[in-house]
Amino acid sequence: MTSESVSLPDPKSDSAVDRRINDLFGEMLSESDRGVILVGASAVDDALRSLLVLKLARDEHVAKVAADPLFAGMGPLATFSSRIKLAYAMDLIPRWMFEDLERIRKVRNKAAHEMSAKTFESNEVVQMTGALTAVSLARDSKPVHSLSALEKAASDPGTDPRLRALLERANFQVAVGYIAGYLDRTSR
Repeated sequence: MTSESVSLPDPKSDSAVDRRINDLFGEMLSESDRGVILVGASAVDDALRSLLVLKLARDEHVAKVAADPLFAGMGPLATFSSRIKLAYAMDLIPRWMFEDLERIRKVRNKAAHEMSAKTFESNEVVQMTGALTAVSLARDSKPVHSLSALEKAASDPGTDPRLRALLERANFQVAVGYIAGYLDRTSR
């Protein structure tokens, strides 16, 4: 099986994706843009870790003595980057997801490690989050009407930049919710 043939979740029949998107929207509602980025990246990182532990550990003993230490401290799978690469190398995620996770990781690193405010009004952030494939996959499989209305309003050239930033923020939330739901579904 190639990474491109990994089955996508069907949000119409699988509630894991819907649940994750809704949970993350709720959790991120009162967060700053930086908080949305950090919480979203943490959610997909945790879901990716769970998937890898499931695939690496055949029982509780193996998980405790062999798999868990790989993810702890200075272990080889202690970083989001190494988890992304291993999941892709093991053919657990398709290419589009690998690329989206790399974008999310880069945005997360900028938000976590740079003093300047990283917002969804920043060109640097918008370039990375605007390229997230999960947004279009989520919309193609289940149109998000409220986001469609926001997208239409934000496309007007005279639109307040804050409205465009709100759309980018919502798209990021949809993308991380879709990916986390996909990973949750794959971990079952």
